[in-house]
Amino acid sequence: MLMLLTLAQTPSLLEQAPRGARLLAQADAPLVAPGPTPSLATQVEQLNVRIRAINVNWPTGAVVVSYIGGVLLYVALVTMLTLLPFNLLTGAPLLLFSGLGIAGAGLLIGGLVVGSNTAAASRAERDELMQERDRLKRELETTSPPVIPGVERLPTFAPSVLLARF
Repeated sequence: MLMLLTLAQTPSLLEQAPRGARLLAQADAPLVAPGPTPSLATQVEQLNVRIRAINVNWPTGAVVVSYIGGVLLYVALVTMLTLLPFNLLTGAPLLLFSGLGIAGAGLLIGGLVVGSNTAAASRAERDELMQERDRLKRELETTSPPVIPGVERLPTFAPSVLLARF
């Protein structure tokens, strides 16, 4: 009974915490203030950086697998065509070179498919970003520059060049 009273009299962990921590624990929405939105020129420059960073080439692994598959297929076909007329290609050698040819063809096709699919996906992402960049550029061009009251035309600081003096 004494133990029960002691537990009932101790405050909970939330009540022992400082007031600020209790308020944060009970808050519903995060306390993050929205940052300033970047200007159109900044957004265009960020898109340019992202576009330049996209690699539309085939992955190195797909190229290597395609080359290995092509070499295996070539070696298997040349060996089979060379040994077949002499009746030296029977039994185990026939199975070995047939297997090498099939494996080479599989590697070649797999490398080509993976490489082209990966490059196509990267190209599609780049094209989408380029369309977004073009849209932002058009929007940036249509917005007029700020007007300064009382100034009709801003001075230009073009250097004058003297070509000849007589």
